[in-house]
Formats: sequence, structure tokens, C-alpha cells
Amino acid sequence: MTQSTTQRYHVEVTAIIGVYVDADSGEEAEERGMRVARARPRIQTHEVKRATAVPLTTEQQMSQDNLRIWQETEALKLGVFSQRQRWEVGALPEGELLLIAREELFKPFALIPRRSRKGPTVVRHAGTIRACITGGDPMAWSMEDDPGLNDEQWTSLHRLLNACDEVRRHQWMRPLPPEMVRVAIRGHRGTCQRCNRSTMEIGALVDIEWAGRLLSREYVL
Repeated sequence: MTQSTTQRYHVEVTAIIGVYVDADSGEEAEERGMRVARARPRIQTHEVKRATAVPLTTEQQMSQDNLRIWQETEALKLGVFSQRQRWEVGALPEGELLLIAREELFKPFALIPRRSRKGPTVVRHAGTIRACITGGDPMAWSMEDDPGLNDEQWTSLHRLLNACDEVRRHQWMRPLPPEMVRVAIRGHRGTCQRCNRSTMEIGALVDIEWAGRLLSREYVL
């Protein structure tokens, strides 16, 4: 039997972000530039220049595996006895485990509205909506990075960032670096393909890396 050669790697990605700042010296400009770059909610594809992959040692991989098992064990304390039994023998469906994790880790966002897929009623059509929807849903959606925020959206973003800080303080997440909880602001533009009228909705995608999985939910700002 051929043995698998799969190896776990640590990948270091280098991104180049150009910003403009006013400063009295080069050192001050570099410091301000770093602050501006770190504040960006989303990195553009063209800004990623290089990735370096380093294979993990056996000790590093065991450490990650131990952390994952500990996180899963802690999560299952919130489940039922049957789930713990099935997990111990490898018979617990992934979806059940992730449901427990999502319900617990996304609790701080409970009062922030989730973003859901919208239909043609979100657009003020040029004529009657009945004329546009004849033949099916006419909406086409595209994404725009780094959209502007109005005052209300800015306030909502800060509520969401505070919720992210609360997730980082959760006992399951304390051993992990803070960047394991991330927010990306996204503009969703919906355009009616029949009358060409469009609308924009601003969302914030929250990613939580937990037990080797990526848990994501999007909220409306």
C-alpha cells in the first residue's frame, strides 16, 4: 500500500500595500504607513506578492493537533451525551460539531442583523417590478471591496469589532493569536438585468478560525 506523503505547512504570505502619509521624517512616515496598512479591512488580490511554505516539524504538528482536540472537547461539553460518544469513536458528523461551535462563538453578534440573499424587491425598478421579474429573478450581484461607510454603518462596524474582541477573549480562542478572528467589509451591488437599476448593501464578513476550521457569517452594517 502506498503511504500518503501529505505534509502540513506553515505558509507566510507577503503583501505589498502602497499608502500615502504626511510626516516630518522617514521613520515617522514608516510608522504611520504601517498603521494605515494594518487598518485596512481587506487586502486586494494584486497586493499579495509572495508566499513561502515551510513544513511543520513533528512537534509543531502534534501541538496543533493537541490544540484542535482540546477545542473540540471543550465544544462538546455544550453538546449532548450522544454527541460526545459519537465523537470519541469518530462517528460524529462534522456539521453537528460546527453547529455547536458556531452557536457558541457567534453569540456576541446576536443583536447584529445577519445578511441574507436579497431578491429583486431591493431595487427601485424603472418600471413595474412585475415587468422585470417576468421570466425569473433578474438580479445580478457583484462585490466591491473597501466601500465607503456612512455614520450609521460606522457605528455598526464598531459594535461588530467589539463583538470580535469578545470572541478573542473566549476560552476556546485565548491560546490563538488575535488575527484568528477577522472582519472584511464588503459592498454588495445588485443590478436588475432588465432595467439596469441597482442598489448597494454594505456587509461585514466575520471569519473565525477554530479547531482547524473556518467559521464565517456575514452581517449587515
